[in-house]
Amino acid sequence: MLSNPAGGLKFFLGKAFARAGGEQARYGEIACKALDACIEEYGSYEELLKQEDAPDIVWRRFVEGCKPKGVNERLNKGVVIGLVGLAKRSHEESANLLLFFRSKIEKYVPDAFILLRKIKGIGDKIAAFILRDVVTVLSLEEKIPRQHQVFLQPVDR
Repeated sequence: MLSNPAGGLKFFLGKAFARAGGEQARYGEIACKALDACIEEYGSYEELLKQEDAPDIVWRRFVEGCKPKGVNERLNKGVVIGLVGLAKRSHEESANLLLFFRSKIEKYVPDAFILLRKIKGIGDKIAAFILRDVVTVLSLEEKIPRQHQVFLQPVDR
């Protein structure tokens, strides 16, 4: 995942729909397939992200993949466009969304949390799930200050 920038984005897309109904509809899987199809169409992940409208390109492919189930645009559009947009932005800095978030987490966990929360469709619980998993995958547990561990704890009703 760290050596594969597309894998970093797929990591996030695979986890960002972990809400009621999102997992059952397999939106994460559909989003990853949409990304793969777009990469194939443009020849590479880098070429896809060079497109000014890369988030919209992936969104349109996601919509196509949702046809049998329904797209639930109100909940899903912001997630797909927001994460692809963030990957596009982070690509210039670190080439991989996972590495981008590692640097954010190592600097100040609340900023990483807020960055995810700014994406429409990602709430506190999903942001915490994603950050918790990023920290685990990258073995950053020892680097998280005690007072910031709350940002890695998903809370449900």
